[in-house]
Amino acid sequence: MKYIACFISSVLLLIFVENSFAVTLKELLAEAKSSYPLLKEQAYKKDAQYLRYKSSFDPYYPSLDLSLNYNRYLQSEINPLQDDKGYFGFSVNLGYKLYDPKRAFQKDASNYSFLIEKQNLSVVEKELFRQVKELYYRILGEKMILSSRNEAFKAAEKTYLLAQAKREVGLAKLSDVYQAKVRMENAKLDLVTSKNNLSKLIYELSSICNRRLNETDFEETLSVFEVPLKEEQLFNIALEKREELTREKLLEQRLETDKQTVRGDFLPQVVASLSYNRYDRSFFPSPDETRFGLNLSWNIFSGFGKYYRYDASERDILSQKQRVEETKRVILLDVKKTIEDFNSNLERVKVSEEILKSATQTYQQSFEEYRVGKGDILTLLQAEINLSAARESKISALLLLYQSKTTLERALGIISFEDM
Repeated sequence: MKYIACFISSVLLLIFVENSFAVTLKELLAEAKSSYPLLKEQAYKKDAQYLRYKSSFDPYYPSLDLSLNYNRYLQSEINPLQDDKGYFGFSVNLGYKLYDPKRAFQKDASNYSFLIEKQNLSVVEKELFRQVKELYYRILGEKMILSSRNEAFKAAEKTYLLAQAKREVGLAKLSDVYQAKVRMENAKLDLVTSKNNLSKLIYELSSICNRRLNETDFEETLSVFEVPLKEEQLFNIALEKREELTREKLLEQRLETDKQTVRGDFLPQVVASLSYNRYDRSFFPSPDETRFGLNLSWNIFSGFGKYYRYDASERDILSQKQRVEETKRVILLDVKKTIEDFNSNLERVKVSEEILKSATQTYQQSFEEYRVGKGDILTLLQAEINLSAARESKISALLLLYQSKTTLERALGIISFEDM
């Protein structure tokens, strides 16, 4: 019995320890980052593009070619007097491009493609963080709504019990009891709905983070806060941090290198080569030949295509410059609208707090008046409903404030204001 008691105590202690630590938003973001499939997919794309960039260094290396061959003449099979039945050949060629006008720009273009994929990875990562943060704040808000509805249910139950007690002593009508009971059952139904909503939100966040979560893991509460930076500072941060703008600028630079690559069609190439050849009737022949070559190739004219391609590349660059300007405009507009939403939601929280104070005072007064027989049940029930709505209105305003904060962080291209 002593060992059984110790075992049960250990199990209970483990359960207590497991559930006694609340999960933090940073932990959830880290777990989502390490397990989210779409983020891993983009990471592999980035790595693949980096390897392509590494392969673009090949034109800077010399080339070494080895050739072994054997030739047999059919005439020797037809005419036995001929003994030239077959020949063996062996050659080694070492070549190096002394001058190639395209290779530097092709390497740079590949590097820009890698940097673009790197920005795409950052976009997916920050979109994931935005999704996790929104779910996290919605869970906190739903927990607060659940607590509010639990208080509303207790208040409705308290009113119902008071109506029953007054009915038993002849101080209240039977309709008062029925109306109080209806209100209590509606409050209970709201409570069940809130529990269901909370469970679904937790399931969704658990799926993204690949971690089993439950209601007790979330202990933080939503509170009022303000953005610590001025509007002009937020604009500058967005222009610096937003991946979309960085990506468009990189694409413009890559188009510049593409233009220089096309320009290389107008220039010559110079290749140096060193070759060694052996050729005879036996596999280990004695005659050999060593040659050094220097080759300059220059296409003077092969049509007008390269001229048109060069002009087209200039148009592509001009087009991309306009895309960069449009991206700046959209980003600044996005930040401006999000700031307005944030300020509006902040004001909404302040107004909802005042409404909650008034609703609380009204309910307390209505309950006391009904208790002493100076008020009616309808006034009390309406005050109770108004109080419950005021609580949820404040929580909804807080949740909107946090959602606008998350949206503003995404519009600025940052993870969170706390990390700045």
